Amino acid sequence: MEPTQDFSELVERLTHTKNYRELDLSFIERLVSNAAKASSDEKEILKSVKHAIHQAVNAFRVGEDSYRDLAIQLGDHAIHDRPVEERQLYAADFLRRHASSKERLPFIRRYYQEIFSGLPPIRSILDLGCGLNPIAAVSFIPNGRDLHYTAVDLPLDLVDFLNDFFQFLDLSGTALQGNLLNGAPDIDADLTLIQKIIPVLERSETGAGRRVFDEIRSPFAVVSFPAPAAKAKRSGSAASSVDFETEYDAILSASGWDSTKLRYPNEIVYVLKR
Repeated sequence: MEPTQDFSELVERLTHTKNYRELDLSFIERLVSNAAKASSDEKEILKSVKHAIHQAVNAFRVGEDSYRDLAIQLGDHAIHDRPVEERQLYAADFLRRHASSKERLPFIRRYYQEIFSGLPPIRSILDLGCGLNPIAAVSFIPNGRDLHYTAVDLPLDLVDFLNDFFQFLDLSGTALQGNLLNGAPDIDADLTLIQKIIPVLERSETGAGRRVFDEIRSPFAVVSFPAPAAKAKRSGSAASSVDFETEYDAILSASGWDSTKLRYPNEIVYVLKR
């Protein structure tokens, strides 16, 4: 979906702004196009787009260090020469740098143990809107070091950092920059992870989260929502709150998925099998 020509200069300005230049161009274009449908006023469009970007990306960054700063830390030769177990512990500390993974730290071992205890051996993972989840996966998923991991997210600096991370720990993994508003990438995997990202997509564009869910191709999936209420607003200032737990209970009951629901202090998880 392309923005109108009238707003191409606005898109250009946004892509050269410090806080937005790492983002996928099509994501910014999509947000501008959507905002332009609600208002033709450039200031209102800019305000709407900046708010959407903050909710989708910048709100999850923790601390002053950029992901490129973290990549420099991974490149420290004194760390890189240590045994792989020590490098893994060193990298796990980075989970505190992303709000979503930081929230999960108090129960992270139990989280992955309970999820994967009900799944067969997994050889490949597709992680959509991954954040820093790949770091946790390597540390806490059974045979995490032996599987192939494909991670997808919006910021290029995060993608580059994750590729450095995979190399740092000698892992079979690839991080890709992708705009999930355009749908899920055409990639096969045993397991798809969509962790707490559906409400984020729905805030950016109504229906975007459901589209990504419907495009899951793998035989197994893990889909989660923030708790306790798992409620959030869809896009649009007048949109009412949505109870995603109730909504996806109904979606799953009418689907071909076999679903197991797990509850954690701040997250509701569906473990899905076809």
